[in-house]
Amino acid sequence: MDYNDGFNNINEDSEMNSRPESSFNQQNGYDQSSYNNANADNGYNQNGYNPYNTGNPYNPYNNGNNYNDPYNSNYNNNYNNNYNNPYNNNYNNGSSFNPYNGWNSYGQNNFGGQRGFGGYNNGYNNGFNGWNNFNYDQRGYNPQYAQLVEARRLEKNSLLKNCTKLGLLLILYNILEYVFIYFYYMIVASVADNQLYLSPWAAIDYLRAHREIVDTTTFSMGGNIAVVILSLIVVMLVAIFPMKISFKEMLRPNRKNITEGVKWFPMCMALNITVSVIVAIFSEYLRTMGVTIPDADFSISTPSRAALIMQFCYVIVVGPLVEELLYRGIILTLLKPFGKGLAVFFSAFIFGLMHGNIPQMASAFTTALIYGLVAVSCDSIVPTIVIHILNNVVASYPDFADVMNWSYSTEILLAVEIFIIFIGVFLAMGFSWKLAIKDKKYAMTFGQRCSTVFTNIPMALYFLYSFAMLALDIAKVN
Repeated sequence: MDYNDGFNNINEDSEMNSRPESSFNQQNGYDQSSYNNANADNGYNQNGYNPYNTGNPYNPYNNGNNYNDPYNSNYNNNYNNNYNNPYNNNYNNGSSFNPYNGWNSYGQNNFGGQRGFGGYNNGYNNGFNGWNNFNYDQRGYNPQYAQLVEARRLEKNSLLKNCTKLGLLLILYNILEYVFIYFYYMIVASVADNQLYLSPWAAIDYLRAHREIVDTTTFSMGGNIAVVILSLIVVMLVAIFPMKISFKEMLRPNRKNITEGVKWFPMCMALNITVSVIVAIFSEYLRTMGVTIPDADFSISTPSRAALIMQFCYVIVVGPLVEELLYRGIILTLLKPFGKGLAVFFSAFIFGLMHGNIPQMASAFTTALIYGLVAVSCDSIVPTIVIHILNNVVASYPDFADVMNWSYSTEILLAVEIFIIFIGVFLAMGFSWKLAIKDKKYAMTFGQRCSTVFTNIPMALYFLYSFAMLALDIAKVN
């Protein structure tokens, strides 16, 4: 068969019809046969499946000719280019010399499977190589893949540095809580006993002997306020000065951020109520099986004006501010450069873990996901501070109502919660898409970034400590 005739029959008006036959077989050092010498022994032959691809850079039928034949270039020849020729395109050629070969050790197969080094790019666009469009030279070297490996190495190193900072700050905060609580014991014992206590153990012995001091809301809430404020101040100073972490972006206040917090509060509260009900049912089931799940108790045990003030200051003001600065401000600031989704997930996970009990952990984790989405969409934690404060106001209403003997407090709370759930469901159905994360592309996959955070030594130590304390609390009540 004359392949020149075949092309002329297909493209009768093409420029090739006017060319002399001899022009297709130039006498040069790489000359093949006139039209159909696909397997000449010239050292430049490609494969035996494509009669058009001779490897001759001067042959217009050659698939690699990008310069001489406008009808046979990679973009203009509909019959012998890289995309439309089923016998000689970059995706169907089975030759091991073809860098786009479906089964070679560097590329992917036609079905998206992974082979060799191609396993780092599984067909999903990661921002560096798309669909594994690597160009290899004859030695098999791929500069694009090398760039991807280098980009992943640099990105992982940067993420590890920020994870180390985050892990050290979280560990420091836990250590400071223990240090300052002992100082608080020493101060309370010294004031109550009118003598200076320099040993925390002596102060603890004194307080154990005087349960009337310890078993008060004023004592517990006063201790919480002092400890978390002092711990946060030290942590923030360490983060800002030695670690050079800037929180200007996340702490940017404006009126819009406040209104955003009010707008998204019903959806967060509705989710919190829903998860709390589910967890309560599950906890009750475990209780019937003989397993007790510890829960937090913020009820006012010894009602007084001082107790009410302390409770209000800690639950409504200090608690939300400290927790948002620590678990949204610091975590989002350090992890957001490596993906908003990554930052939101770990801020929610660590926030839930911080509560130390399963009922609060479950509800805190789910609502913290919304908190994180709001924070990254507004580039500020001011909306989440507003949401957190409003959430704690509703959650603490029964405790204050019992102490103040407010009439119909249960009915009022139920009506408020039903209204909030209704508005929250409406917002979730109609406007939750506005919180969707639009992350840029990264060299590392999401799984690789998560693995880096979990396996970072300071972060791993923090997680192990938190889970160990959770297990100990469950063991104590069972």
